[in-house]
Amino acid sequence: MLNWLLGKDTVVNMSLAALRFQTMSMFNGQFGIPASRSESITSRYLTLKSKLLAAYTLVDLQDN
Repeated sequence: MLNWLLGKDTVVNMSLAALRFQTMSMFNGQFGIPASRSESITSRYLTLKSKLLAAYTLVDLQDN
């Protein structure tokens, strides 16, 4: 499972980049929230991604 997840890393990174752009545009355009705030939200997604990778690594190690 870890190999599958790591193989999808490029897709995940591209999705996060699109999400970051969309988040910044949404907050700046609709709510007038500064870019620094939307960047903070993006960093939460990156933190979640790293936690998911760590969890899948543990599962993969336990399966072997």
